Amino acid sequence: LNRVHAAGFNDWNDWRDLLKTAGRQEVGIFAIKAAAKRLWEKESQQRYNTWYEPFDSAEDLQKSLWYTLNQPVSSAVTPGELKLLPVVIQAAQNYRTLSVAEQDSVISEVKQYPPLYAPFMD
Repeated sequence: LNRVHAAGFNDWNDWRDLLKTAGRQEVGIFAIKAAAKRLWEKESQQRYNTWYEPFDSAEDLQKSLWYTLNQPVSSAVTPGELKLLPVVIQAAQNYRTLSVAEQDSVISEVKQYPPLYAPFMD
């Protein structure tokens, strides 16, 4: 559940109905992949212990986490890379609600990335 998917909803990644159903059923949602940017373009460029390339600047991680936490979720899971954990914790400590315009803005910044997908997700 992240801003890259929100910038490119399609039949398999549109989580909005799931969140509505969870809300009606009073079920909590743990959002995963909040920091996901895209698949690694080349395996040789893989700098982190993740199967996807995460956002890694403090600003982008904050925007990504804040966007996800502004959705009706219970919590967001941290990226699987320990080097990013201090920055993610700082973003969580600085958390604030984003206006609809701010959410739209952080989504528009990532429209160039395709929604995260890998063959093992079939």
